[in-house]
Amino acid sequence: MADGGQNADGRKNTENKDTESVSEKNKTAEKAEKILIALLRSELSGEIPVFTEEERVFFTPQNLITLYRLADAHDLAHLAGEALLNAGITVPEKIADAFRRKLALACYRYERMNYDIGRIYAAFDAEKVDYVPLKGAVIRRYYPDPAMRTSCDVDILVREKDLKRAISVLQEKSLVTSCKKAYHDYMMTTDQGVTLELHFSLSELHKKHDRVTEKVWDYVIPEEEEKESASTCRMKMTNEFFFAYLISHAAYHFLGGGCGVRTFMDLYLLKNALPFDREKLKELLRLGDLEKFGNECFSLADLWFGTENERAEAEGDEIAEEMAKFVLCGGVYGSASQSASMKQAQAGGKTRAIMRRIWAPKEELKMAFPVLEKHPWLLPFFQFRRWCRLLFGRKRQKRVMSELKENLAVDNETREKTKRLKSDLHL
Repeated sequence: MADGGQNADGRKNTENKDTESVSEKNKTAEKAEKILIALLRSELSGEIPVFTEEERVFFTPQNLITLYRLADAHDLAHLAGEALLNAGITVPEKIADAFRRKLALACYRYERMNYDIGRIYAAFDAEKVDYVPLKGAVIRRYYPDPAMRTSCDVDILVREKDLKRAISVLQEKSLVTSCKKAYHDYMMTTDQGVTLELHFSLSELHKKHDRVTEKVWDYVIPEEEEKESASTCRMKMTNEFFFAYLISHAAYHFLGGGCGVRTFMDLYLLKNALPFDREKLKELLRLGDLEKFGNECFSLADLWFGTENERAEAEGDEIAEEMAKFVLCGGVYGSASQSASMKQAQAGGKTRAIMRRIWAPKEELKMAFPVLEKHPWLLPFFQFRRWCRLLFGRKRQKRVMSELKENLAVDNETREKTKRLKSDLHL
C-alpha cells in the first residue's frame, strides 16, 4: 500500500511539474510575442523602443533565443534584431550576430530581387506587354526603408492572352532558367536565382473569394506615378481593389493555418499611405464574403502597430485578439498543427478531414493538375495518379505521414476553438 501511495504521489508531483513547466513556457511565449510586436512597431514608427524594468527582466539569453525563433518564423528577425540593438538591450554576442546576419541577408535579398525586378519590367516595357506588379514589389515602397519588407519571390500578373508572349520575352532575353506551370501562374527562376511567379490569374480556387479576384482587370489602371517614360506598360490595381486582393490572399493563407504578422504590417502602412474609398472597398469585400475578415484584419493591424489612440480603440476586440494568437503561432504561412486544426474545422472532424485528404476535392486536384480545367472528365485518372504519387514518392510519403500525425494530435478543444474563430470571421 505504501509503495502504491508513493507511486501515486510521485505521479501527482510529476504531473504538477509538467503542468508548471507548460505554464511557464506559455508565459514566456506570450511575453516574447508582446516584445516582438513592440519591436516591430518601433521599426515602423522610427522610434527607439522603451521597455520598463519589468519588461527588461525578460531579456535573458534563453528568452532572447525564444524571441529570435519567433521573429524568424515570421521572416522578421532582421527588423526585431535592429530594434532590439537600437534599444540598448544587452544581447549575448552569439545571438546578436544571428540577428545581424538576418539583417544583412534581408538587404542582400532586397538588392538581388530589386535588380531582377528592374530587368523584368524593362523587358516587358520594351516588348509592350502589359503587367501588374503584385504584393511585395508594390508594398515595400511604403515601408520606411524598402529593404525592411522581405519576400520570398517576385509576383507579376499579365493578361492570359499575353502569357505565352510574356514567357517568350523572358526566355529570349535569358532572364529565366526554368519554367513550370502551376494552377494560376508559371513558376520560374531567374538567372540570379530569384523565384518569379508569373500570374495569369489571381484565383485561389475558393468560390466565394474568387468572386473578387476574378474581376482584377476591371480594376487595373496605368501606373502613372512610376511612369518614367511614355512607353511603360506597367499597370496597377485601384487602391480599393489592392486592399481587397491583399485581404483575399490573407484569407487564403489564414485558412491554410496562418498568414503571418507581416500581413498586418503591410495593411497598417498601406491604409495610412493610400487614399481609398471605404464604401467601395466594402462592396468588393462583400462580393467575396470577406467584409468581416477584412474589418478584423484592419482592427488587428491597429491593435499591433497603431498609434496609442488607435491601439486603445482596437483593444477589447475579442475576435481580433483571438486572431492575433492564431497568427502569431502560425509563422509566415501557417504551422502544420494549425493547418490540421483548420482542415478539421472545415471538414467537420478528424475522420472527414482524413477522407478529404484521401479523396481530394475537385478544386484541389485542379491546383495539382491544371489540365483538369480544360478536361474535367480526366478527374478519376488524376485522382488515381495522385494516390500513386502519395504511395510511391518518398518525400510525399513523409509529408502525408506528418500530416496524419498532426491530424491525430488535434484535440477537440483546439478544433472547436479554431472552428469558432473561423465562424466569427465569416470564413
